[in-house]
Amino acid sequence: MKTIRRKFVISFLMLALLVVSSVAVQAQKRSDKDFTKAEEAFQKQDYPQSITLFGKVISRYPDHVAAYRRRAEAFMELKDYNSAVADYTKAIEIAPNDADLYAGRAAAHRLMGNLQAALQDLDAALLLDKKESKNEKLLNYRAELNVQLKNYPQALIDYQLLADLQPNEGRYIQLRREMLSKVSEEDLAGMMELGVLNMASSGMGGLPTPTADDQKTAEVRKFITETKFATLEDGRRYYYQLSARNDFPVGKKTVLLSLLREKILTDVYGEHPYMEDIEAMKRLVETENWINPEGKKRYFQLINDSRYWFTGGVQRGDTYYFYKVMKGRYSSKYKMQMFAVVNNASNLVLNSEVVIAEDSTGTRTIEIPVAENKGYMWVTSKTDKLRGITNTTNSNLEFEATGNIARFNSSAKTIVPPQQYDKFIKPNGAELNDAIKATLNYLILEYPKMFVLR
Repeated sequence: MKTIRRKFVISFLMLALLVVSSVAVQAQKRSDKDFTKAEEAFQKQDYPQSITLFGKVISRYPDHVAAYRRRAEAFMELKDYNSAVADYTKAIEIAPNDADLYAGRAAAHRLMGNLQAALQDLDAALLLDKKESKNEKLLNYRAELNVQLKNYPQALIDYQLLADLQPNEGRYIQLRREMLSKVSEEDLAGMMELGVLNMASSGMGGLPTPTADDQKTAEVRKFITETKFATLEDGRRYYYQLSARNDFPVGKKTVLLSLLREKILTDVYGEHPYMEDIEAMKRLVETENWINPEGKKRYFQLINDSRYWFTGGVQRGDTYYFYKVMKGRYSSKYKMQMFAVVNNASNLVLNSEVVIAEDSTGTRTIEIPVAENKGYMWVTSKTDKLRGITNTTNSNLEFEATGNIARFNSSAKTIVPPQQYDKFIKPNGAELNDAIKATLNYLILEYPKMFVLR
């Protein structure tokens, strides 16, 4: 047992090192001597000095994601995991779509013994991460955590995914068999029916076969579908009532509970939730485990691509510009933040807004004002703006720069292939989100100098 525990701790230490090494921090695109000196101190392993200097950067630029990330890594090296968690948390508040930040905080939580918090962060990292090679590492760490927490159904799913990624890796196949023997018949049958587990093609015999609903299951399924859960408390109360029942065929309660969680989320937060609703959902999935895994999946789907919170990005040379756009329930404007990402080191380079106006002819104007960071606040220009002008009945989009925005011009037409350039600035349809993305893409491709803090 001690050997297993020691290996587990070593695995998470390796995770911490992987997160650290994944951030090849270079001198920032903007001139910041303190950041450069902090990085030099970090490379020399003078972590206390680097922490002090990163702190100076943060005091001037409170939204400097790279400084928070790098200072967290310095705290990790000094085994000050509480401070590392605090910095990772702040960075995540600014850049909630960054999988590496969640992975880093998971490592800190694990080394502090906060296993459930580490598991939640690994779930987030995996839902956000798009790199298949990294998924294997994160899946392996999450599987180990699930085993330690005796979450055998989830561990089984993880080892199945790992076996699919590495079909010639016998260790994953053996671990999958071990988890299969630990999962209850109820959970196994439910997972098979929900389609989250499919091992029939892997030569695993004796697996349950989904059966038709009996009368009780059909009645409850109908009740869930037709009931409107007005409040979270209404949904929670019925969830625990259903959880206490044991009068369903094997696997059906697992299916019904999954259906109920999805229905509660839709009823309480809406089909198209606003920014405040999505933020409330985030608090729910972090504090009440009964709503998961559906809650986590729904939240991360929403912050990537939904009506009132969506993301996008453009690769321009060696820099990837990533943006997120959010709209509140009672606001006529969209909040927009843009980050410049170089070798996984991300910096907030624009904190502005998107203003939408439509006239009686159906002409829609998407207006993005220039905003400059003055140290402790962002100042939005009243005259320097980029406009995307379209009609609500089609996807044609024309761009118009007003004021002195031309001083930021540096076209990417010689950097980005013509076909790709055209794809970036042409909306996929007539939807407003598509037009906003195309306008932001044009801003990145034509006026990148405005993203350099002055």
